[in-house]
This record gives sequence, C-alpha cells and structure tokens, in this order.
Amino acid sequence: MICPEQANNVKNLLSTFGIPFTVQSENYQQNIVSHENENNLILAESGGNMNWIAYQRFATIQSWMDSMASKYPKIVTLETYGSSSEKRPMRVIKISATGNDGSKPIVWLDGGIHAREWISVATVTYMANEIINRAVSGDRNDLINKVDWYIVPNMNPDGYEYTFTNDRLWRKTRSKAVNSTCYGVDPNRNWDFKWGGKGTSNDSCEITYRGPRPASEPEVASSQKYILSIKNRIKLFLTFHSYSQLLLLPWSYDNVLIPDKSDLEKVAKQGAQALEAVNGTKYIVGPTPQILYSAAGTSNDWVKGVANIKFAYTYELRDTGKDRFLLPPNQIIPSGKETFVGVTAMVQGVMDWFKIN
Repeated sequence: MICPEQANNVKNLLSTFGIPFTVQSENYQQNIVSHENENNLILAESGGNMNWIAYQRFATIQSWMDSMASKYPKIVTLETYGSSSEKRPMRVIKISATGNDGSKPIVWLDGGIHAREWISVATVTYMANEIINRAVSGDRNDLINKVDWYIVPNMNPDGYEYTFTNDRLWRKTRSKAVNSTCYGVDPNRNWDFKWGGKGTSNDSCEITYRGPRPASEPEVASSQKYILSIKNRIKLFLTFHSYSQLLLLPWSYDNVLIPDKSDLEKVAKQGAQALEAVNGTKYIVGPTPQILYSAAGTSNDWVKGVANIKFAYTYELRDTGKDRFLLPPNQIIPSGKETFVGVTAMVQGVMDWFKIN
C-alpha cells in the first residue's frame, strides 16, 4: 500500500526489474468508505436488531447474547470471565442441550482477536445461532448436542469498536503503551508461549507489537486463566481470523514439526473438504509457517503448548485477497454456512479420535 505521490515511481521500479504486478485498488480509502456506508445502511434499515446481513456493533452482539440466555435458559448461559482495557466485558456464551452439567466435552470457538477482521465475529455468531437452533430442536442424536459449545464472539472488544468509530483497519487492542504516543498490542502475539519470537515487534507503534511482557493485555490474561480452568474438557479449540482461506495447524512460532501432525492434519482436512462441498470455497491446510508466516505468542500455540489441548487450529476465513478485511456483508451468511459445516466435520473427527459416542 503506497501513497498516491509514489504510485508511478513504484510502478516504474517494478517494470524496470521485470516484476509483474496488479493494482488491486486505485483508492483504498474509497473502498473503506464504500464498505462502511453499505454496512451502516443495512444496520440502519434493520433497526438495531441482530442479524447476519450486516456486521454488528459490540453492543448489539451483547444484547443478542443476553436475549438468547433469557429465551432459552436451560440451553444457553453466559459467563463474564474478565474485562478489556476499556472495561468492556469478556463474555462466553455456553450452549448445551443438557444444561452444561459438566458431563460432555467442550468445543471452543472464538473470533475477533484482531479488530479489523469483522467476518470472524460475524461467522462465529452465525454458528452460535445455528447451534442454539439445533439444540432447541431437541434432537439428542444430533452431533451438535453431543458436546458443549463455549463461544467467545469477540476477543478484542475495544479494538473492534474502534474499527467502527475511528479506524476501520485497526488490528490491536486499545491499551496505552508506556513512554509512547502509540496505543495497542497485537493480542495474537501476546500469549505466554514462545512470546517475543518470530513475526513479532518490540515497537509499540507496529501492528505486530507483542506487548511489554507475555499476557500484558487483560483480554489475553483473563482468556488464558479461563481456558486453563476448563482445559480438561476442551477437546477442540478453534480461533477464527481473516483472510486467506487457510486452516492452520500448530506450531505458529517457527517451522518446527509437531509430533502429532498427522492426527491434526487428518481432522483439518475433514473440515476443509466438508466446507468446500457447500459453496466450492477452497481452504489450504498446513502448518502456519509453511503456508502463511511464522508468528510467536499466538493463542493457538498457547492452547496446544501450555493448556495441552490436542486439537487446536486457526481458521483464516474468506477471502484470498480481493476484498481482504473489507469483505462485503453479503458474504457473511455464505461464510457462516460453509464454516459451520466444516466445524461440525472437525467435531466428528475429534470425537472419533477420542472414541466419544
């Protein structure tokens, strides 16, 4: 991404060295404005009610969670396990067809750890709604009802709200850095496993700033503590990002072979194949450094390396580069539908591995 004054210089430089290039956008700011205007129009027309035809504000998502818990108290419960730098609640919605009595394995889903990745929040809430509907239907033989679902729609509520009000492409949290004019830490470089390694920055103004210490961010610290408290029940951990259409295996911190790679890869491929069958959307499966880049201090690695949860993955949702973080709202429902099918296929694969009936 370059300023307009440098566009011709860069094009000439690339041409001089015979490097092929494509201009993805002549004016990216205009893309942002169009994207925001489209979403705001849909939000205005829907009157503040929760839906999946637009990207929703944090408060709307929280109200929807409250309404689900109120409407289906035997199936849906909420728990606040921490708060953000700006004191927004860190809440998990727990969905269980048997009242979450602690007898069933847990599948964990979370979204929004990077603020600008709106499709991750929308997809996770879409899946939560679908799971609730299945649980309410009462089919106890349904795979959905054989596990308990713990879902955190937004792991970075401050950053998410900031993308609606100030900077659509904001990625980090909103904590104030010490001795700096810059704000925020990359919450997916801040987890307390291999912290400070590849793919991180010690510059508080950079988007991959790892923070002054591991788990310096309250959003990360409280999430770590909460996951550890239920780690023995979590059989599948899925964190949702965008974009690239990838299903990433640990490790992320470096190109190091994980001993049970074949087990993780088998389940991931089941998910990717099932997902593709819905809309033809192709996902690539593989270790993070091999198909994306190395990144130390990620939630996925911490869950695998510290909480010892065997099946831990990162989804990079739609698309592959056309719209990037500005994915049109009309792709929310297609993304939700295909991802839900992929996730349930992975749940089945994990249950088969653990021999859970």
